Amino acid sequence: MKKLLIIVIALLTPTITFACKDAILGKVHPITNFNEYNHIVIVKIDKSIHSDKYRYKPLVSFQATVIENIKGSLNEGASFSGKPKQEIPRAVCPVYLIEGGVYLLLLSQESGEYIISRFSFPVQNNNKYFSNYISQIKGAIINE
Repeated sequence: MKKLLIIVIALLTPTITFACKDAILGKVHPITNFNEYNHIVIVKIDKSIHSDKYRYKPLVSFQATVIENIKGSLNEGASFSGKPKQEIPRAVCPVYLIEGGVYLLLLSQESGEYIISRFSFPVQNNNKYFSNYISQIKGAIINE
């Protein structure tokens, strides 16, 4: 019986280890304090590279064009490159950006590089709360 239990645990461990969950976003954006983000922008993703080495195909790098600048120094029409933040996942899925997609991104800047965190909850414009999030963020930034 003990051997059977060990085998079952060994078989389930890889599945458990690789499990991640996409955030289920409601009417209110999950972030309310935007001080840690240098840039908040609406962008079109021109190019995104994802790793095929891992199960969830995490983001390796991306190139984007700014459609609207909400916070920071990126001007409308500016193109820039970014990469994902190296962080402990805590069961949150890595960022996955679709080429041609329009997203609301919260970015930090480290050593001149634009960094996106899986915990910044990038939102594509097909999300039913996309416009609400933009209004909420603009209101919060005014009050900071």
